[in-house]
Amino acid sequence: MQPVYYDLHIHTALSPCANDDMLPSDIAGMAMLNGLDVIAITDHNSVANVKAVIDAAKALADGHDKLKKDLLVLAGIEVTTSEEVHALCLFEAFDTAQEFETELSKFYLHFKNRKEIFGEQLICDRQDNIIGTVERMLSAPTDITFENLFALAQKYEAAFVPAHVDRGAFSVYSNLGFLPPNLDISTVEFTSHSVFGENSTHKFELFPDKKYIFSSDAHQLHSINEREHHIMLSEISAKAIINYLRV
Repeated sequence: MQPVYYDLHIHTALSPCANDDMLPSDIAGMAMLNGLDVIAITDHNSVANVKAVIDAAKALADGHDKLKKDLLVLAGIEVTTSEEVHALCLFEAFDTAQEFETELSKFYLHFKNRKEIFGEQLICDRQDNIIGTVERMLSAPTDITFENLFALAQKYEAAFVPAHVDRGAFSVYSNLGFLPPNLDISTVEFTSHSVFGENSTHKFELFPDKKYIFSSDAHQLHSINEREHHIMLSEISAKAIINYLRV
């Protein structure tokens, strides 16, 4: 077993609330400089920038001596349910994430983004060029319930992780008041600098018998996790990480 240092909740410039400098190679480079082994790209209700970050990480590892480090980039998405609960869905393969989003798109509410209020929603290539924008307001809730989203994630063998459960808004605890006991959820996410603290006993009272990850929910480059939080795995692979989060 080995420690695997991670940040499994990072937004790109696609998310309207993220800075426009959250570009693929900058995100990958910062994660490498911080000594991380794995990150997940989890934009709001879209996977449009995931492949660009995967490709940027590979290019940086191959092309820069100072960043000579492999970085595993997981395909993910942060879905806003109809109850306005945020949940991370993480996938072993990018193609699976695309298929998941295609089915999820049936539940999209097509409000137009107002960039002057909410910010741009930029689609990038691996070299950080802006190649398009998304007009649909990505931060809007979908029309899928928390329980139905869990079922959809299970269909695609995704890791389903309720996001930032220590926050007073957009979390399963703040919006539902409890974690549905009929759902076989293994892992919940706390923010990296949780008000409870990594060793606080309070979180165990809220979510007994669950695993915990501590991710940044980074919307700016400086917020990406340092080499601080880790999980113990036999290997660094997407399969091993997804299995750890699911079981």
